[in-house]
Amino acid sequence: MTVKVDVDRSLYSFAAFLTDDERQAKRQELQRLLNAVVVRHEDGSVHYYQGLHDVASVLLLVAGELPAFDMLCRLATGHLRDATRPSLDPVIELLGLMGPIVEAADPELAQFISKQGLPPFYALSWFITWFSHDLKDFGEVCRLFDLFLATHPLMPLYVGAAAMRTQRQQLLAADEMPVLHSRLVNLSITKRASADQLAVQAIELFKHAPPQQLIAAHSLVLQQCVTPRVQLRGGVWQYPEPKTMVPGLWSQQRLHAVVQSMMRSIPGSPAQRKKIVMASLTGVFGSLYVVLMCMLMAKNSSSSSPFSILSKL
Repeated sequence: MTVKVDVDRSLYSFAAFLTDDERQAKRQELQRLLNAVVVRHEDGSVHYYQGLHDVASVLLLVAGELPAFDMLCRLATGHLRDATRPSLDPVIELLGLMGPIVEAADPELAQFISKQGLPPFYALSWFITWFSHDLKDFGEVCRLFDLFLATHPLMPLYVGAAAMRTQRQQLLAADEMPVLHSRLVNLSITKRASADQLAVQAIELFKHAPPQQLIAAHSLVLQQCVTPRVQLRGGVWQYPEPKTMVPGLWSQQRLHAVVQSMMRSIPGSPAQRKKIVMASLTGVFGSLYVVLMCMLMAKNSSSSSPFSILSKL
């Protein structure tokens, strides 16, 4: 049902060149294409998500139904693997890279967004639709698709960061978080730079700050998503399978994730957050030290309790 609803409202923005009859015929092809891709994976490993129809529409218009089927099958288990899983949780997790990518592109803008407390959900559509839901120029859409097909699966986030940098003044002028969110969600990425210019900037940004470097520098724990861990081997992208092992309650991964979540909730730059956390931990351990000393003193004194000793300090 979701596929049909999405198909019925598709092929408008960047496909204005279609007549009504042509659009209706392409919609029938699009619905067959999307259903066939899901059915092809009988093990249930590929799930449809809202936005996949936008990607499929571009492939359909450029290549035709059968070639588009082969390409979309490959993307569903490759570049878009995190989006075609049972939920979009893996995609939400990998969006945690958006802040570090923006920081690499424009530190001032990244700090401004961090102070506003804006989560990176504004970039969700960029990743799952490859900007095909937002752009109206079909030529620009195709140029970006050329880039995304030939590069790392996270390249849409780098293109988004490059576009944000070209419109930084408009974003920095947002005085409230809802205004900033609205401007990012509705960002016309090719307003200040063409698709080709953004592609060049995004590639340079990727070379300067690749995903693994950002993950290590910001101590990010990405357990659900596979996209940041893809590798290019022999000219072919290799996609690791999702991790199935669930860490224990007190495992290093779990504790790392908890600390990371706590640090994200603290305002300020990463360096400022680290100082705040270290100061807090110093205070906590100092308090524990005092309590333990009182307990030891009380143990050696038959007439005093830990609380009475603590009250005298």
